[in-house]
Amino acid sequence: MYPFCLVVGLGDLGRSTIAAVQAHFQQQGFSPGETIQFVVFDAQALGPLQSPPDASPTRRDWHQRCTEQAEVAYDRLRKAVLACEGILAGAKESRTTILHRKVFSVFIVGSLPDPLASGVLFDVASLVASAAAPWTCFTTAVLNLEVFFRDLAQEKRDCASVYATLRELDTLMLPAAPPFGLDFGGRVPVAPRSRPFDLCYVTTGENHLGTLKSEEQMVAFLGRFLGHCLASPLGVRLEQLWDDAQVSTAVIPW
Repeated sequence: MYPFCLVVGLGDLGRSTIAAVQAHFQQQGFSPGETIQFVVFDAQALGPLQSPPDASPTRRDWHQRCTEQAEVAYDRLRKAVLACEGILAGAKESRTTILHRKVFSVFIVGSLPDPLASGVLFDVASLVASAAAPWTCFTTAVLNLEVFFRDLAQEKRDCASVYATLRELDTLMLPAAPPFGLDFGGRVPVAPRSRPFDLCYVTTGENHLGTLKSEEQMVAFLGRFLGHCLASPLGVRLEQLWDDAQVSTAVIPW
């Protein structure tokens, strides 16, 4: 269970998943108040991009926009961290091991076929670590790999986003990779990490019960999964595994 943490949604799926998590909490009668903070980075938050009529914004376009908006994004994340710190300041140490470990839990959720989510993924991971300092972030990425087809041209662009991001992720998560941290031209503080994520879950459109045929079904599943991670015994078990250093990467067990 994570009484004090930050959930960051990237793009449309990230925003929808956060809404699904909040709906899950409401159905379960759970009210986290300010102990769980939610932040969304989508086209509305980052600002629309101008692109030719026959083209859509690319990963590189959204990465550049996030770089331009680094101070604004950092301020939003820092505000969320400070809200959690305010709750922590009034908490008794016996309530959570977080007070002893000085670890701030972060979940970043998005869909890699989405150029926005894949384009800003590593920027946001770096900004979160900086915004949470001097706390140590334990950052979990929950990433959808499924391409929900719209047309052939869009399918190719989506697959290219997935491939490019997975190649970057594979390199940055290697034990021998150099310290991870983006300086954004010195406009925000830098908190270098050994790698962008401590744990990375990936989801596809298939499970042992059948196939998820729509993005709506994927959102509903991710909302339930994160809801249980944040406020159920599943979160406690995952924390025990992480504390024992038994898990670093995983596929969500459907």
